[in-house]
Amino acid sequence: MRYFYSELENDEDFGDDIDFEEFAHDIMDNPDKFRKIARARETPPEVTKMITEMLDLVDMMPKRPKSKNVSTENKERNFATYEIRTKLRGFRPSIGRRFIISGDSSVETLERAILYMFNVDWGHMYDLYNPETDVRYEHQRNIDAMSEWGPRDSVNSEEAKVSAFNVGDKLLLSYDYGDGWEFEVNIKKIDDTKEPPKYPHVILGKGLGIIDDIGGVWSLEDYYNTSEDEMDSELLDWTGGEKIDLDEFDKDELNEDLKHL
Repeated sequence: MRYFYSELENDEDFGDDIDFEEFAHDIMDNPDKFRKIARARETPPEVTKMITEMLDLVDMMPKRPKSKNVSTENKERNFATYEIRTKLRGFRPSIGRRFIISGDSSVETLERAILYMFNVDWGHMYDLYNPETDVRYEHQRNIDAMSEWGPRDSVNSEEAKVSAFNVGDKLLLSYDYGDGWEFEVNIKKIDDTKEPPKYPHVILGKGLGIIDDIGGVWSLEDYYNTSEDEMDSELLDWTGGEKIDLDEFDKDELNEDLKHL
């Protein structure tokens, strides 16, 4: 590094020979280190000026995501039974499920099982987020699509297993980033004393789930609270000609369908 600064001091055109993008990323990764260099007495004025200007530019640049050392499974829990409670966030009366799933299941299977339990039509992207670890799990197609808008530091949900989660983890499953559906996903129990289920299996539940593209949870709640004879005719036609019963819940039918998910 000292040799580098010496060369810069002796080169009036030093700026033409530097890869500023690479240099900016070096500063972005180690800003405190470069601030100390800029303040050091032995640092040439030209270099101090350049570092200061680059630090100002770095503040305006999109931050590169930090790579995460994420555990994608716990082999000791791959054959454990996970009991999970999930509910639609923000909706009253509560719509929820309690179900079991094998620790050996992929996180993608977990996501799809939950969404199926809540009546989705699969027309939108989704992801599962762990706020405690700041890790997001999503399908590789989702990662590729969203990366066009900026850096995407996510874990492929097909390559991670449910066994990576711990009792007490509180996750958030998001579906349809326009309507903004959110499902709270809480890991309640991990039981390694009995054989895990071959398929996700609902233990109990309440309510039907969502109506895709209705406009989000508040629109769904308005739909629920509006009587059929007061409902807009176009909305009624859009939902099949009659009001959908959001209180409906058929555990046996759900469990049969989950075998073919």
